[in-house]
Amino acid sequence: MAPPRTLAGTAHPGAQITVSGQDGGEVCTGTAGSDGHWACTPARALPDGPGRLQATATLNGVSAAGEQIQITVGDATAPVPQ
Repeated sequence: MAPPRTLAGTAHPGAQITVSGQDGGEVCTGTAGSDGHWACTPARALPDGPGRLQATATLNGVSAAGEQIQITVGDATAPVPQ
């Protein structure tokens, strides 16, 4: 497992951000600042290998989810164990 890295993006200022993993579980949360930028760091390392993350912004009871992004944690060139 790789050490936790900061995740970041932009949203409407003041929006509450929840980043979820491919299993739907919460990875980390944050709040968009006055400039719309947000950042959060997972409490624990993400598992090695391919995965997906998705950020959802919530403001005034309205939520909007971004596209899922594909990620690879660890060495993407390392051979996959059989």
